Amino acid sequence: MNKTKLSILKFLIITFFVFCQLNAHALKDVKVAEWSFFVYAQTKNDLNNFFAKNLRDMAKVGSSDKLNVVVQWEQPKKIGTWRYKVQKGSIDLDYHTSALTGKNIAKDVIDFFKWGVAKYPAKHYALILSGHGSGPIDPSYFANRGILFDWENRTYLNNQQLVEMLDGIKRDVLGGKKLELLGLDACLMASLETDYQIKDRVEYLVASQEQEHADGWFFSEIFKDLNSKSLNASQLGYLIVDAYKRFYEKRFDWYTQSAVNISEIEILKNNLNQILIGIQNCKKLYGNSFTNVIRSARNNCAQFNVPIYVDLHSFYSELYNQLKAGKKSPSEINDGFVNYVISNEFLNNSKDVENRENLVFKDLTETPTNCLDLTSTTSSDKVELQVQDNTMSLLDEISSSIVSSEDELTLLAESSDINFKSGEIENLKNDLWVGMKAIEKIVIANTVGKNIARAKGISIYFPKSSNVDNSYMKTEFAKNTLWVQFLVDNMR
Repeated sequence: MNKTKLSILKFLIITFFVFCQLNAHALKDVKVAEWSFFVYAQTKNDLNNFFAKNLRDMAKVGSSDKLNVVVQWEQPKKIGTWRYKVQKGSIDLDYHTSALTGKNIAKDVIDFFKWGVAKYPAKHYALILSGHGSGPIDPSYFANRGILFDWENRTYLNNQQLVEMLDGIKRDVLGGKKLELLGLDACLMASLETDYQIKDRVEYLVASQEQEHADGWFFSEIFKDLNSKSLNASQLGYLIVDAYKRFYEKRFDWYTQSAVNISEIEILKNNLNQILIGIQNCKKLYGNSFTNVIRSARNNCAQFNVPIYVDLHSFYSELYNQLKAGKKSPSEINDGFVNYVISNEFLNNSKDVENRENLVFKDLTETPTNCLDLTSTTSSDKVELQVQDNTMSLLDEISSSIVSSEDELTLLAESSDINFKSGEIENLKNDLWVGMKAIEKIVIANTVGKNIARAKGISIYFPKSSNVDNSYMKTEFAKNTLWVQFLVDNMR
Protein backbone atom coordinates (compact mmCIF):
# COMPACT_ATOMS: atom_id res chain seq x y z
CA MET A 1 0.00 0.00 0.00
CA ASN A 2 1.57 3.33 -1.04
CA LYS A 3 1.77 6.36 1.23
CA THR A 4 -1.08 8.20 -0.52
CA LYS A 5 -3.55 5.37 0.01
CA LEU A 6 -2.36 4.97 3.61
CA SER A 7 -2.89 8.67 4.28
CA ILE A 8 -6.39 8.54 2.82
CA LEU A 9 -7.24 5.51 4.95
CA LYS A 10 -5.97 7.23 8.13
CA PHE A 11 -7.98 10.33 7.24
CA LEU A 12 -11.15 8.29 6.78
CA ILE A 13 -10.64 6.46 10.08
CA ILE A 14 -10.04 9.69 11.99
CA THR A 15 -13.05 11.34 10.31
CA PHE A 16 -15.28 8.39 11.19
CA PHE A 17 -14.06 8.44 14.81
CA VAL A 18 -14.70 12.18 15.16
CA PHE A 19 -18.16 11.78 13.60
CA CYS A 20 -19.05 9.00 16.07
CA GLN A 21 -17.90 11.11 19.01
CA LEU A 22 -19.89 14.13 17.87
CA ASN A 23 -22.94 11.98 17.24
CA ALA A 24 -22.63 10.41 20.70
CA HIS A 25 -22.52 13.86 22.31
CA ALA A 26 -25.53 14.91 20.26
CA LEU A 27 -27.48 11.86 21.41
CA LYS A 28 -26.62 12.63 25.03
CA ASP A 29 -28.09 16.09 24.55
CA VAL A 30 -31.44 14.66 23.38
CA LYS A 31 -33.62 14.41 26.47
CA VAL A 32 -36.02 11.51 26.66
CA ALA A 33 -39.38 12.65 28.01
CA GLU A 34 -41.87 10.51 29.90
CA TRP A 35 -44.50 10.99 27.20
CA SER A 36 -44.65 12.29 23.66
CA PHE A 37 -48.23 13.28 22.88
CA PHE A 38 -48.71 13.44 19.11
CA VAL A 39 -51.92 14.98 17.73
CA TYR A 40 -52.81 14.62 14.04
CA ALA A 41 -55.64 17.08 13.36
CA GLN A 42 -57.58 16.94 10.09
CA THR A 43 -59.57 20.19 9.94
CA LYS A 44 -59.90 20.75 6.21
CA ASN A 45 -63.62 20.81 6.97
CA ASP A 46 -65.83 22.77 9.39
CA LEU A 47 -63.76 22.00 12.51
CA ASN A 48 -60.82 24.35 11.93
CA ASN A 49 -61.91 27.11 14.31
CA PHE A 50 -62.67 24.58 17.01
CA PHE A 51 -59.22 23.02 16.77
CA ALA A 52 -57.65 26.48 16.94
CA LYS A 53 -59.32 26.71 20.37
CA ASN A 54 -57.87 23.29 21.22
CA LEU A 55 -54.37 24.54 20.39
CA ARG A 56 -54.79 27.58 22.61
CA ASP A 57 -55.99 25.27 25.36
CA MET A 58 -52.91 23.05 24.89
CA ALA A 59 -50.64 26.11 25.14
CA LYS A 60 -51.98 26.89 28.62
CA VAL A 61 -49.66 24.10 29.78
CA GLY A 62 -47.55 23.04 26.81
CA SER A 63 -44.44 20.88 26.69
CA SER A 64 -41.85 20.33 29.40
CA ASP A 65 -38.90 18.05 30.18
CA LYS A 66 -41.44 15.31 30.93
CA LEU A 67 -43.86 15.93 28.07
CA ASN A 68 -43.62 16.67 24.35
CA VAL A 69 -46.78 18.08 22.78
CA VAL A 70 -46.48 17.93 18.99
CA VAL A 71 -49.22 18.60 16.43
CA GLN A 72 -49.60 18.10 12.70
CA TRP A 73 -52.40 20.41 11.64
CA GLU A 74 -54.09 19.90 8.27
CA GLN A 75 -55.70 23.31 7.72
CA PRO A 76 -58.07 24.59 5.02
CA LYS A 77 -56.37 26.08 1.96
CA LYS A 78 -52.90 25.44 3.39
CA ILE A 79 -50.65 23.38 1.16
CA GLY A 80 -48.02 21.04 2.52
CA THR A 81 -47.15 19.67 5.94
CA TRP A 82 -47.31 21.90 9.02
CA ARG A 83 -46.02 20.58 12.34
CA TYR A 84 -45.98 22.50 15.60
CA LYS A 85 -44.34 22.13 19.00
CA VAL A 86 -46.76 23.39 21.63
CA GLN A 87 -44.97 25.26 24.41
CA LYS A 88 -46.43 26.98 27.43
CA GLY A 89 -47.77 30.23 26.03
CA SER A 90 -46.75 29.61 22.41
CA ILE A 91 -47.39 27.40 19.40
CA ASP A 92 -44.13 27.15 17.46
CA LEU A 93 -43.83 26.03 13.86
CA ASP A 94 -41.37 23.14 14.01
CA TYR A 95 -41.44 21.72 10.49
CA HIS A 96 -42.89 22.69 7.14
CA THR A 97 -42.62 21.26 3.65
CA SER A 98 -44.58 22.01 0.51
CA ALA A 99 -45.08 18.29 -0.19
CA LEU A 100 -48.76 17.57 -0.70
CA THR A 101 -50.73 15.68 1.96
CA GLY A 102 -54.23 14.26 2.12
CA LYS A 103 -54.13 11.76 -0.73
CA ASN A 104 -52.90 8.91 1.50
CA ILE A 105 -53.85 9.75 5.07
CA ALA A 106 -52.43 6.51 6.51
CA LYS A 107 -49.00 7.36 5.10
CA ASP A 108 -49.30 10.98 6.29
CA VAL A 109 -49.92 9.84 9.87
CA ILE A 110 -47.11 7.28 9.77
CA ASP A 111 -44.68 9.92 8.47
CA PHE A 112 -45.73 12.32 11.23
CA PHE A 113 -45.37 9.70 13.95
CA LYS A 114 -41.99 8.51 12.64
CA TRP A 115 -40.66 12.07 12.47
CA GLY A 116 -42.01 12.82 15.95
CA VAL A 117 -40.43 9.76 17.57
CA ALA A 118 -37.05 10.56 15.98
CA LYS A 119 -37.08 14.19 17.09
CA TYR A 120 -38.96 13.86 20.39
CA PRO A 121 -38.10 10.46 21.91
CA ALA A 122 -39.97 9.40 25.02
CA LYS A 123 -40.59 6.42 27.23
CA HIS A 124 -44.25 6.36 26.18
CA TYR A 125 -46.16 7.48 23.10
CA ALA A 126 -49.77 8.55 22.57
CA LEU A 127 -51.28 9.28 19.17
CA ILE A 128 -54.49 11.29 18.92
CA LEU A 129 -56.46 11.50 15.66
CA SER A 130 -58.72 14.55 15.69
CA GLY A 131 -61.46 15.26 13.15
CA HIS A 132 -64.82 13.99 11.90
CA GLY A 133 -65.64 10.34 12.55
CA SER A 134 -68.49 7.91 12.03
CA GLY A 135 -67.74 4.49 13.42
CA PRO A 136 -67.07 1.15 11.71
CA ILE A 137 -68.93 1.80 8.45
CA ASP A 138 -67.18 3.42 5.48
CA PRO A 139 -68.74 3.07 2.04
CA SER A 140 -68.53 5.98 -0.47
CA TYR A 141 -66.92 9.27 0.49
CA PHE A 142 -70.24 11.06 0.35
CA ALA A 143 -71.62 8.90 3.13
CA ASN A 144 -69.06 10.47 5.46
CA ARG A 145 -68.04 7.37 7.38
CA GLY A 146 -64.68 6.52 8.84
CA ILE A 147 -62.45 9.20 10.42
CA LEU A 148 -60.30 12.23 9.45
CA PHE A 149 -62.45 13.62 6.66
CA ASP A 150 -60.60 15.97 4.30
CA TRP A 151 -63.21 17.96 2.40
CA GLU A 152 -60.65 19.51 0.04
CA ASN A 153 -59.08 16.25 -1.16
CA ARG A 154 -62.33 14.30 -0.63
CA THR A 155 -60.51 11.60 1.29
CA TYR A 156 -60.75 10.01 4.71
CA LEU A 157 -59.20 7.20 6.74
CA ASN A 158 -61.37 4.08 6.49
CA ASN A 159 -61.18 1.02 8.73
CA GLN A 160 -58.75 -0.90 6.56
CA GLN A 161 -56.49 2.15 6.23
CA LEU A 162 -56.57 2.59 10.00
CA VAL A 163 -55.13 -0.92 10.29
CA GLU A 164 -52.55 -0.14 7.60
CA MET A 165 -51.53 2.99 9.50
CA LEU A 166 -51.19 1.21 12.85
CA ASP A 167 -49.31 -1.69 11.27
CA GLY A 168 -46.83 0.78 9.78
CA ILE A 169 -46.31 2.48 13.12
CA LYS A 170 -45.86 -0.84 14.93
CA ARG A 171 -43.50 -2.31 12.32
CA ASP A 172 -41.48 0.69 11.15
CA VAL A 173 -41.37 2.96 14.19
CA LEU A 174 -41.99 1.01 17.40
CA GLY A 175 -39.94 -2.08 16.56
CA GLY A 176 -42.88 -4.47 16.70
CA LYS A 177 -44.36 -3.04 19.90
CA LYS A 178 -47.96 -1.92 20.17
CA LEU A 179 -48.84 1.76 20.38
CA GLU A 180 -49.55 2.37 24.05
CA LEU A 181 -52.49 4.73 23.64
CA LEU A 182 -54.60 5.71 20.65
CA GLY A 183 -57.11 8.51 21.04
CA LEU A 184 -59.90 9.09 18.51
CA ASP A 185 -61.10 12.64 19.05
CA ALA A 186 -64.07 12.10 16.73
CA CYS A 187 -67.66 10.88 16.68
CA LEU A 188 -68.90 7.32 17.17
CA MET A 189 -65.53 5.54 17.35
CA ALA A 190 -65.85 3.68 20.69
CA SER A 191 -67.23 0.50 19.15
CA LEU A 192 -66.48 -3.18 19.51
CA GLU A 193 -65.71 -3.26 15.79
CA THR A 194 -63.03 -0.57 16.13
CA ASP A 195 -61.62 -2.24 19.23
CA TYR A 196 -61.32 -5.55 17.42
CA GLN A 197 -59.82 -3.92 14.32
CA ILE A 198 -56.90 -2.49 16.34
CA LYS A 199 -56.47 -5.26 18.91
CA ASP A 200 -53.03 -6.45 17.73
CA ARG A 201 -51.71 -2.93 17.33
CA VAL A 202 -52.85 -0.81 20.30
CA GLU A 203 -52.90 -1.31 24.07
CA TYR A 204 -55.52 1.29 25.10
CA LEU A 205 -58.13 3.22 23.14
CA VAL A 206 -59.90 6.42 24.22
CA ALA A 207 -62.96 7.35 22.13
CA SER A 208 -66.63 8.34 22.24
CA GLN A 209 -69.65 6.11 21.62
CA GLU A 210 -71.84 9.10 20.79
CA GLN A 211 -71.36 12.09 18.54
CA GLU A 212 -68.65 14.28 20.05
CA HIS A 213 -69.17 17.95 20.72
CA ALA A 214 -67.02 20.00 18.39
CA ASP A 215 -64.93 21.45 21.21
CA GLY A 216 -63.27 18.07 21.60
CA TRP A 217 -60.94 17.20 24.45
CA PHE A 218 -59.86 19.16 27.53
CA PHE A 219 -56.14 19.06 26.71
CA SER A 220 -54.84 21.52 29.31
CA GLU A 221 -56.14 19.39 32.18
CA ILE A 222 -54.59 16.27 30.67
CA PHE A 223 -51.21 17.96 30.26
CA LYS A 224 -51.16 19.30 33.83
CA ASP A 225 -50.95 15.79 35.22
CA LEU A 226 -48.63 14.52 32.49
CA ASN A 227 -46.24 17.34 33.37
CA SER A 228 -46.29 16.57 37.07
CA LYS A 229 -46.70 12.79 37.36
CA SER A 230 -45.27 9.58 35.92
CA LEU A 231 -48.22 7.75 34.39
CA ASN A 232 -48.61 4.51 32.48
CA ALA A 233 -50.99 4.11 29.53
CA SER A 234 -53.99 2.92 31.57
CA GLN A 235 -53.58 5.84 33.97
CA LEU A 236 -53.38 8.25 31.04
CA GLY A 237 -56.57 6.75 29.60
CA TYR A 238 -58.32 7.32 32.91
CA LEU A 239 -56.94 10.85 33.10
CA ILE A 240 -58.25 11.76 29.63
CA VAL A 241 -61.75 10.48 30.46
CA ASP A 242 -61.74 12.26 33.82
CA ALA A 243 -60.75 15.55 32.16
CA TYR A 244 -63.53 15.07 29.59
CA LYS A 245 -66.05 14.53 32.37
CA ARG A 246 -64.99 17.67 34.22
CA PHE A 247 -65.20 19.75 31.04
CA TYR A 248 -68.64 18.60 29.88
CA GLU A 249 -70.64 17.58 32.94
CA LYS A 250 -71.84 21.12 33.70
CA ARG A 251 -72.26 22.07 30.05
CA PHE A 252 -74.22 19.22 28.51
CA ASP A 253 -76.42 16.27 29.42
CA TRP A 254 -75.41 14.36 26.32
CA TYR A 255 -71.81 13.15 26.00
CA THR A 256 -69.79 9.93 26.22
CA GLN A 257 -66.15 8.97 26.46
CA SER A 258 -64.46 5.74 27.49
CA ALA A 259 -61.02 4.19 27.81
CA VAL A 260 -60.77 0.52 26.84
CA ASN A 261 -58.13 -2.13 27.54
CA ILE A 262 -57.77 -3.45 24.00
CA SER A 263 -55.62 -6.41 25.07
CA GLU A 264 -58.74 -8.06 26.56
CA ILE A 265 -61.05 -7.49 23.58
CA GLU A 266 -60.63 -11.05 22.23
CA ILE A 267 -62.38 -12.29 25.37
CA LEU A 268 -65.36 -10.07 24.65
CA LYS A 269 -65.49 -11.20 21.01
CA ASN A 270 -65.45 -14.88 22.02
CA ASN A 271 -68.17 -14.26 24.58
CA LEU A 272 -70.31 -12.56 21.93
CA ASN A 273 -69.99 -15.58 19.64
CA GLN A 274 -71.00 -17.82 22.55
CA ILE A 275 -74.07 -15.64 23.16
CA LEU A 276 -75.04 -15.79 19.49
CA ILE A 277 -74.75 -19.59 19.49
CA GLY A 278 -76.97 -19.63 22.58
CA ILE A 279 -79.52 -17.45 20.80
CA GLN A 280 -79.54 -19.86 17.85
CA ASN A 281 -80.17 -22.78 20.21
CA CYS A 282 -83.02 -20.94 21.96
CA LYS A 283 -84.64 -20.05 18.64
CA LYS A 284 -84.74 -23.74 17.78
CA LEU A 285 -86.84 -24.26 20.93
CA TYR A 286 -89.07 -21.17 20.83
CA GLY A 287 -89.10 -20.04 17.18
CA ASN A 288 -90.54 -16.63 16.32
CA SER A 289 -91.46 -15.92 19.92
CA PHE A 290 -87.77 -15.77 20.78
CA THR A 291 -87.06 -13.60 17.74
CA ASN A 292 -89.58 -11.09 19.11
CA VAL A 293 -87.75 -11.11 22.43
CA ILE A 294 -84.49 -10.25 20.66
CA ARG A 295 -86.14 -7.39 18.76
CA SER A 296 -87.70 -6.06 21.92
CA ALA A 297 -84.33 -6.06 23.68
CA ARG A 298 -82.76 -4.23 20.76
CA ASN A 299 -85.53 -1.60 20.68
CA ASN A 300 -85.31 -0.93 24.40
CA CYS A 301 -81.54 -0.76 24.82
CA ALA A 302 -79.53 2.46 24.88
CA GLN A 303 -78.98 3.74 21.36
CA PHE A 304 -77.38 6.84 19.98
CA ASN A 305 -78.20 9.82 17.78
CA VAL A 306 -77.10 7.73 14.83
CA PRO A 307 -79.48 4.88 15.71
CA ILE A 308 -77.67 2.12 13.84
CA TYR A 309 -75.35 2.01 16.88
CA VAL A 310 -76.39 0.77 20.33
CA ASP A 311 -74.63 0.23 23.62
CA LEU A 312 -73.59 -3.44 23.82
CA HIS A 313 -73.88 -3.73 27.62
CA SER A 314 -77.38 -2.26 27.50
CA PHE A 315 -78.46 -4.77 24.84
CA TYR A 316 -77.12 -7.64 26.94
CA SER A 317 -78.95 -6.26 29.97
CA GLU A 318 -82.24 -5.91 28.11
CA LEU A 319 -82.03 -9.41 26.64
CA TYR A 320 -81.07 -10.86 30.03
CA ASN A 321 -84.13 -9.28 31.60
CA GLN A 322 -86.44 -10.38 28.80
CA LEU A 323 -85.64 -13.91 29.92
CA LYS A 324 -86.93 -13.22 33.43
CA ALA A 325 -90.52 -14.04 34.40
CA GLY A 326 -92.94 -11.26 33.37
CA LYS A 327 -96.45 -10.43 32.28
CA LYS A 328 -96.24 -8.73 28.90
CA SER A 329 -95.75 -10.54 25.64
CA PRO A 330 -92.97 -9.33 23.36
CA SER A 331 -95.46 -7.81 20.89
CA GLU A 332 -96.86 -5.58 23.65
CA ILE A 333 -93.50 -4.12 24.63
CA ASN A 334 -92.84 -0.60 23.35
CA ASP A 335 -91.09 -0.67 19.99
CA GLY A 336 -89.76 2.89 20.32
CA PHE A 337 -86.60 4.50 21.64
CA VAL A 338 -87.37 4.38 25.36
CA ASN A 339 -84.00 5.35 26.77
CA TYR A 340 -84.38 9.01 25.81
CA VAL A 341 -86.31 11.24 23.45
CA ILE A 342 -84.84 12.21 20.09
CA SER A 343 -86.55 14.81 17.92
CA ASN A 344 -88.96 13.45 15.32
CA GLU A 345 -87.20 15.57 12.70
CA PHE A 346 -84.00 13.60 13.30
CA LEU A 347 -85.66 10.19 13.41
CA ASN A 348 -87.62 10.83 10.22
CA ASN A 349 -84.54 11.90 8.32
CA SER A 350 -83.67 9.02 5.98
CA LYS A 351 -80.12 10.36 5.71
CA ASP A 352 -79.51 10.71 9.44
CA VAL A 353 -75.96 9.34 9.23
CA GLU A 354 -74.96 11.39 6.22
CA ASN A 355 -76.36 14.64 7.63
CA ARG A 356 -75.16 14.32 11.18
CA GLU A 357 -72.35 16.85 10.80
CA ASN A 358 -75.01 19.53 10.27
CA LEU A 359 -76.60 18.61 13.58
CA VAL A 360 -73.70 18.32 15.96
CA PHE A 361 -70.87 20.71 15.15
CA LYS A 362 -72.04 23.95 16.74
CA ASP A 363 -70.45 26.50 19.01
CA LEU A 364 -70.89 25.85 22.73
CA THR A 365 -72.95 29.03 23.03
CA GLU A 366 -75.55 27.56 20.68
CA THR A 367 -77.89 24.61 21.19
CA PRO A 368 -77.11 21.75 18.76
CA THR A 369 -80.29 20.19 17.47
CA ASN A 370 -79.17 16.65 18.22
CA CYS A 371 -78.95 17.24 21.97
CA LEU A 372 -81.37 17.65 24.84
CA ASP A 373 -81.20 20.63 27.20
CA LEU A 374 -77.66 21.49 26.20
CA THR A 375 -77.78 24.88 27.89
CA SER A 376 -78.51 23.37 31.29
CA THR A 377 -75.99 24.26 33.97
CA THR A 378 -76.95 21.42 36.29
CA SER A 379 -74.49 18.63 36.87
CA SER A 380 -75.13 15.32 35.24
CA ASP A 381 -75.96 12.28 37.29
CA LYS A 382 -73.16 10.43 38.97
CA VAL A 383 -71.00 8.87 36.29
CA GLU A 384 -69.04 5.66 36.30
CA LEU A 385 -65.35 6.56 36.38
CA GLN A 386 -62.79 4.24 37.84
CA VAL A 387 -59.57 2.48 36.99
CA GLN A 388 -59.68 -1.28 37.22
CA ASP A 389 -56.58 -2.94 38.68
CA ASN A 390 -57.10 -6.60 37.87
CA THR A 391 -55.00 -9.16 39.71
CA MET A 392 -57.08 -12.18 38.68
CA SER A 393 -57.46 -13.22 35.07
CA LEU A 394 -60.50 -11.54 33.58
CA LEU A 395 -62.52 -14.68 32.90
CA ASP A 396 -61.76 -16.24 36.30
CA GLU A 397 -62.86 -13.09 38.09
CA ILE A 398 -66.04 -12.76 36.05
CA SER A 399 -66.95 -16.43 36.40
CA SER A 400 -66.56 -16.31 40.17
CA SER A 401 -69.01 -13.40 40.34
CA ILE A 402 -71.85 -14.89 38.30
CA VAL A 403 -73.76 -16.42 41.21
CA SER A 404 -72.83 -14.01 44.00
CA SER A 405 -73.37 -10.78 42.04
CA GLU A 406 -76.40 -11.56 39.89
CA ASP A 407 -78.87 -9.74 42.16
CA GLU A 408 -76.87 -6.52 41.75
CA LEU A 409 -78.04 -6.11 38.15
CA THR A 410 -80.94 -3.64 37.84
CA LEU A 411 -83.81 -5.13 35.85
CA LEU A 412 -84.74 -2.55 33.23
CA ALA A 413 -87.28 -4.27 30.98
CA GLU A 414 -90.34 -6.47 31.29
CA SER A 415 -90.30 -9.82 29.52
CA SER A 416 -92.73 -12.32 28.07
CA ASP A 417 -95.26 -14.88 29.21
CA ILE A 418 -93.17 -17.60 27.63
CA ASN A 419 -91.84 -19.99 30.24
CA PHE A 420 -88.12 -19.54 29.55
CA LYS A 421 -86.78 -22.21 31.88
CA SER A 422 -84.84 -24.58 29.65
CA GLY A 423 -81.18 -25.39 30.10
CA GLU A 424 -80.41 -23.45 26.92
CA ILE A 425 -82.02 -20.34 28.43
CA GLU A 426 -79.97 -20.68 31.61
CA ASN A 427 -76.78 -21.08 29.59
CA LEU A 428 -77.63 -17.97 27.57
CA LYS A 429 -78.36 -15.97 30.71
CA ASN A 430 -75.00 -16.98 32.16
CA ASP A 431 -73.21 -15.99 28.94
CA LEU A 432 -75.01 -12.63 28.93
CA TRP A 433 -73.98 -12.05 32.53
CA VAL A 434 -70.36 -12.89 31.73
CA GLY A 435 -70.53 -10.49 28.77
CA MET A 436 -71.79 -7.63 30.92
CA LYS A 437 -69.12 -8.18 33.55
CA ALA A 438 -66.45 -8.45 30.84
CA ILE A 439 -67.44 -5.05 29.44
CA GLU A 440 -67.31 -3.55 32.92
CA LYS A 441 -63.76 -4.86 33.36
CA ILE A 442 -62.43 -4.07 29.90
CA VAL A 443 -63.73 -0.49 29.99
CA ILE A 444 -61.29 0.97 32.51
CA ALA A 445 -62.92 4.41 32.57
CA ASN A 446 -66.29 5.65 31.34
CA THR A 447 -68.16 8.94 31.59
CA VAL A 448 -71.60 9.80 30.24
CA GLY A 449 -74.16 12.57 30.52
CA LYS A 450 -77.42 11.89 32.30
CA ASN A 451 -79.44 11.71 29.08
CA ILE A 452 -77.50 8.65 27.99
CA ALA A 453 -76.67 7.19 31.38
CA ARG A 454 -76.93 3.53 30.35
CA ALA A 455 -74.00 3.71 27.94
CA LYS A 456 -71.13 1.64 29.36
CA GLY A 457 -68.31 2.42 26.96
CA ILE A 458 -68.57 0.02 23.98
CA SER A 459 -71.13 0.26 21.18
CA ILE A 460 -71.93 -2.09 18.31
CA TYR A 461 -73.43 -1.73 14.83
CA PHE A 462 -77.03 -2.90 15.18
CA PRO A 463 -79.43 -1.71 12.44
CA LYS A 464 -83.12 -2.41 12.90
CA SER A 465 -83.29 -4.08 9.50
CA SER A 466 -81.42 -7.04 8.06
CA ASN A 467 -79.84 -4.87 5.36
CA VAL A 468 -76.22 -4.81 6.48
CA ASP A 469 -74.01 -2.14 4.94
CA ASN A 470 -71.61 -3.66 2.41
CA SER A 471 -68.60 -1.90 3.93
CA TYR A 472 -69.30 -3.56 7.28
CA MET A 473 -68.49 -6.92 5.73
CA LYS A 474 -64.89 -5.76 5.22
CA THR A 475 -64.23 -5.27 8.93
CA GLU A 476 -62.20 -7.86 10.82
CA PHE A 477 -65.02 -8.09 13.34
CA ALA A 478 -67.59 -9.07 10.70
CA LYS A 479 -65.22 -11.67 9.27
CA ASN A 480 -64.46 -13.29 12.63
CA THR A 481 -67.81 -13.30 14.42
CA LEU A 482 -71.36 -14.56 13.92
CA TRP A 483 -72.75 -11.03 14.24
CA VAL A 484 -73.70 -10.44 10.59
CA GLN A 485 -75.57 -13.75 10.42
CA PHE A 486 -77.35 -12.81 13.65
CA LEU A 487 -78.50 -9.52 12.10
CA VAL A 488 -79.70 -11.23 8.92
CA ASP A 489 -81.58 -13.91 10.87
CA ASN A 490 -83.28 -11.69 13.44
CA MET A 491 -83.86 -8.18 12.09
CA ARG A 492 -86.77 -7.37 9.80
